[in-house]
Amino acid sequence: MRTALLVLSCITAATTGLSAHAADQTGAKTFASDALERVIEAGGDVSIIPGRALVKVRGIDDASLLHVSKADSDEGLALSEIGKRQGLRLTFVRATLFGWAVVDIADSVDGTLPDEDQTRDLIGRLAKDSAVDLVAEETWMKALRTPNDPSLNQMWHLEQIGAKAAWDRTIGLSSQRVGVIDTGLVRAHTEFSGRVAAGFDFVASASAGNDGDGRDADFNDAGDACNGSGNSFHGTHVAGTIGAATNNGSGIAGLNWNAGLVIGRALGRCGGSSVDIMEAAAWMAGARINGVPDVGANKVSVMNLSLGSANRCSAYEQQTIDFVTNAGTIMVVAAGNDGGAVGAPASCRGAVAVGAVGPTNSRTGYSSFGPEIAIMAPGGDQSRGNAAGVLSTLGTGYGFQQGTSMASPHVAGAISLMQALDPSLGRTAIVNLLRSSGAVCGNCQGVPAMRIGAALQSIGGTTTTPPPTTPPPTTTPPPASSGDDQWEENDTAATATRASCGINEARLIARAGDQDWFVFTPPAGQRISIDLDGGTPDLDLYVTDTSGQNILARSEGGTGVERISGNAGGSTLRILVNPYTDTQRGIAHAGPYRLTIRCGAAATAQSVGEQDVFVGGVIEDDVPVDAEATTPLDDVIPADDGVGTDDAIPVDADSGAAASDDAIAISASGGCTSSGHPAQAVWGLALLVILGRRRRLKA
Repeated sequence: MRTALLVLSCITAATTGLSAHAADQTGAKTFASDALERVIEAGGDVSIIPGRALVKVRGIDDASLLHVSKADSDEGLALSEIGKRQGLRLTFVRATLFGWAVVDIADSVDGTLPDEDQTRDLIGRLAKDSAVDLVAEETWMKALRTPNDPSLNQMWHLEQIGAKAAWDRTIGLSSQRVGVIDTGLVRAHTEFSGRVAAGFDFVASASAGNDGDGRDADFNDAGDACNGSGNSFHGTHVAGTIGAATNNGSGIAGLNWNAGLVIGRALGRCGGSSVDIMEAAAWMAGARINGVPDVGANKVSVMNLSLGSANRCSAYEQQTIDFVTNAGTIMVVAAGNDGGAVGAPASCRGAVAVGAVGPTNSRTGYSSFGPEIAIMAPGGDQSRGNAAGVLSTLGTGYGFQQGTSMASPHVAGAISLMQALDPSLGRTAIVNLLRSSGAVCGNCQGVPAMRIGAALQSIGGTTTTPPPTTPPPTTTPPPASSGDDQWEENDTAATATRASCGINEARLIARAGDQDWFVFTPPAGQRISIDLDGGTPDLDLYVTDTSGQNILARSEGGTGVERISGNAGGSTLRILVNPYTDTQRGIAHAGPYRLTIRCGAAATAQSVGEQDVFVGGVIEDDVPVDAEATTPLDDVIPADDGVGTDDAIPVDADSGAAASDDAIAISASGGCTSSGHPAQAVWGLALLVILGRRRRLKA
């Protein structure tokens, strides 16, 4: 019977029959920790974890497995009897997905830790028992990479797939969520400030995790160094291709400018186990995992797995991917880097397997290939030079890497753009569109190379500029309070109402399905805060560049009370108040609100529960405001806290001097938009502090 790939965790000591105890995750030396140490000592150069098995017993489901911690339970006795009948020493570790149990396995006579071949033989004996439904190996997977030194150069790979043409159709939506299961994320990298919606560390073994503990909410990349090799920061490189901050005057461009990233750290030292990886995948698709907070509204529509092994797809992996697919989530997987057959989990039914091409649009020598391949994408070919690799985020900087690991996030990011235009697209429709719009690929046996720009031309929908205006549902009429105010029509960036420091206007109204725009030139060097108080109705607050096309900061809580604050220093801004329309519930939010802008010392106070978020980037263009196209807020009402017209000319908190009239730019970025990737990577950095009460999914 063919077996499957599972997770890294610390286990209890083995006993004759079944020792029905929960897994030991305290780091104590155990049978399983010996096995993991052996894997790490081997540099991860194994295909399965020795002494570990997955088993599914007939008549025992997820709920029943919770009772196995009691040795005298029916479930515990059933597993114990299986061990006795087959001459096996089984130790229950824990329950995993879909009624599978993770167990340590050894011969009942020998009792020592078996090697890989012996483990396969023992699992074969276990599979013969009439009470056993399915068995699987806990396989070991690695990041699929070929790292190289950082370099500054053009992102030829985005040009090759037609990213600029794609961005003319859509730049993605802030309501989208894209998953990355990998080594975690270097959270300090400026390209990801404000881009991560959720994350969790699924590496169960403290030793393999390299961070001193097991599973927790810290998904920071703690390193995957193995036998003297350095840390790859593989997950950070992958995540950058999908969702690095774009149009921020710094670094590189990600494919989806707006989507929130959901990070599942499942690879640590020398690789990771299939259980950790598959549980991360199921979690991102909405499954409940013991000890892990539910993903909730951050459920992803597409996820990327740039990892794998040479093993075949196991029953455990297949069942997990079936769950993910049935949940409406697309799983994109790298094919492998050994130039041979496609490995797992890319070979599993339902996965979108991706092979790699180089700059000449031909299959690379390292790319695994077979009938499972759905599409080819740029993975780099550094035999042609370092710059022929894929440029992305690496550590806290940037660098080139090559591999199918670099190809698959291009496809995951591209799929997220397709979903932005038509969220109803399923896996089959997406793959068909990618293949029918693809380019001829050299030595790819008819499998095309992806052209996302062409693919999007085949999809209906309109260009998604941030944030889209959703018309109110006809099922719910606008509230009585949704009449407009005296500063209309300020429904577009071009007709924005002029605002200034000291504004504290309470006579504003957000009409259902409408937008209210304001133009603001903050004094350079001063801290500013923009507060929206609309009470219970759900109103969202945005700051964009002067064109109104690029979101720099956002505050999207569940009510009308929002805040954005930061340090001025670069360009004229637009402020947008956007009433949220909940199309699923048929609710169009609307109502009166107060807009307050504070500058200088008055803007330094930070509310309880808020936190500063540092975001990289510089707005380079300062487009003059057309005075005839704007309507001033000429009635300035004193603020309740004493902030009023005296703040219209801000005072420097340190010197006490009035700010210069010509200091009218703000340095800001929320990492959301760009008209294209830079011709050459720019490494300058300016920081903006963005304060937001909380982020949430927009349906």
